[in-house]
Amino acid sequence: MAWNGSGAFSRTNGTNTGSTTWTQDRDEGTKITSSRHDTHDQDLSDGINACIAKNGENYMTGAFDLNGQNIELDADADTKIGATADDRIDITVGNSITERIGHDSTNSSAFHLVAPAALTAQANTAYAHVNVAPAGAVTVPSGTTAVVASLELNEPNITATGTVTAASTLYIAAAPTEGSSNYALWVDAGDVKFDEDLTVTGDLTVSGDVTSLSNADVDITPHGTGNVVLKTDLVSIGGGSEVGHVSSNGAYDMKISSNSGTNSGTIIITDAANGAITLAPNGTGIVDVQGSMNSSISTTGKAVVFGF
Repeated sequence: MAWNGSGAFSRTNGTNTGSTTWTQDRDEGTKITSSRHDTHDQDLSDGINACIAKNGENYMTGAFDLNGQNIELDADADTKIGATADDRIDITVGNSITERIGHDSTNSSAFHLVAPAALTAQANTAYAHVNVAPAGAVTVPSGTTAVVASLELNEPNITATGTVTAASTLYIAAAPTEGSSNYALWVDAGDVKFDEDLTVTGDLTVSGDVTSLSNADVDITPHGTGNVVLKTDLVSIGGGSEVGHVSSNGAYDMKISSNSGTNSGTIIITDAANGAITLAPNGTGIVDVQGSMNSSISTTGKAVVFGF
């Protein structure tokens, strides 16, 4: 038996074993026996065949226990794959652990942690820690393939025996600050599609149009008692080829005022057939209508005054 099952190799000729196999035969008075030589040589052959050839001629036929040792990938042994802790795989590049897969006390915040060491990027070349590149084409066979994507994320499987304050399929902790322009998320080209609600707690900056699909309305709905405030000195209504139209949302009166109605006159357009249009100045204010034919049409609230 060339290997004892625990990693130790022992010579044998079928009768005697160990490093003094032939000495034992001599001491026993055994002459040269061909069967013992064949058994011994076959034992050596079996032991050699159980080894891994460094030139790649053979392959593993069973599980291989590294017992915590590393697989070193370069001459100076600073790039390697190993396990410095139980139930964790470490990938070391340039003598720094840059990737960890698994769970232990130092890797409890993520199952797969990517943390590259400091490096100097190539000049005038874009850089990313992880780049999913479309190198090989994906051939879609006959039939229907619902989605083809470079990256798919599914919701985390959470058993909340405690309290989960917030959960997310994708979480971006912060945006960089070192660039001339800084973004936590940047879609450089292509349309962006959201099938569900979008919540924005900060400012929303739009450099193009906000356009709905399939002739749908664009609803802006404040929460609770909030209002929609347009912070500009001019609001334009209309598509440029039709009459601009401002209307109440549904069968309700429409009211126009300044300063949210505080110390302001109002114009109320009453909904329904034969509804009135009420112009109500504030306090002692007047309604002053000016034109080219008559200098002014005004009212004191009790009488209409025409001035020429």
